[in-house]
Amino acid sequence: MHPETGKPIQVNYSKICDLTSQTETYTWTFEYDGEKAKVPMQARWIHKEEFQLLLRLSGFDQWELYGSHDGKPYVGSPHITNTYWSVTR
Repeated sequence: MHPETGKPIQVNYSKICDLTSQTETYTWTFEYDGEKAKVPMQARWIHKEEFQLLLRLSGFDQWELYGSHDGKPYVGSPHITNTYWSVTR
């Protein structure tokens, strides 16, 4: 719902995964009051070991992996799709 008008806002997306390039290409579609807008977005993922190697090669020597932005432990789950890292030199 729009916070000022109370009219519904519909949000949909489509996603294409490319396992070779480790990317996801999204197209977000927003519909409001008879108007439609499409917004493209591309994300790239890297695996934990790949990220740790990049950190070491960049001169970082300390890092922690978390399962949420507020520091909850990462427990590994099909329902957790984001990870949060704290990195220091």
